[in-house]
Amino acid sequence: MHQKDVGTIFTFKIKLTITALLFVCGVFLIAIYHFFPDYRGELTFGTAVFGGLAVLYTAYYASETLKTQIDRDKVAKAFEFTGHLDDIDIVRIRVFVEHNIDHKHLTQDQVYDLIIKDREVLTAIIKLLGLLEDVSIAAQYGYIDETVAHESLVYIVNWAYNKLGVYISERRRITEDKTLYMTLEKLANSWKNKKSIHGGEL
Repeated sequence: MHQKDVGTIFTFKIKLTITALLFVCGVFLIAIYHFFPDYRGELTFGTAVFGGLAVLYTAYYASETLKTQIDRDKVAKAFEFTGHLDDIDIVRIRVFVEHNIDHKHLTQDQVYDLIIKDREVLTAIIKLLGLLEDVSIAAQYGYIDETVAHESLVYIVNWAYNKLGVYISERRRITEDKTLYMTLEKLANSWKNKKSIHGGEL
């Protein structure tokens, strides 16, 4: 327990917002102007300063409000991706991959052939990787809150890149496009090390 100051009966705190402070100052200036007419000349300067401060605060408040709204929108967009990845087709393909693709006993060609021979499996995998690539691009360009996205999607991102890395590599070889799912690879490697896609700590 904190020792009470000698002679102190009680303490209290007042939370005074800038808006309230500006209001009190405004009332104070009006009162002075009304009751002390001899000082009205001096009040002109004070009123101008007060008005300038009010304008500055209004601009600051609008800026902070906009920033807060943008941050909330980024969080909402991160959760939108989570909802898409809970789609039943995505869940089914995860089950299929876990039970049918044995990376220890199958070659890269065999894994690739196993995926492409079933149109539904192939479609679902393309959908999954496409969504995760979108997540990666959104994180890279700051369209979503990466911290929130990491908390909710780190498992599926790492899982997909590890389990479907063989498919990705084979597609790159066949299409001769080394940039295919490159942003997803960058995000997966970053999150694996608990880093942001931009390199900072998460």
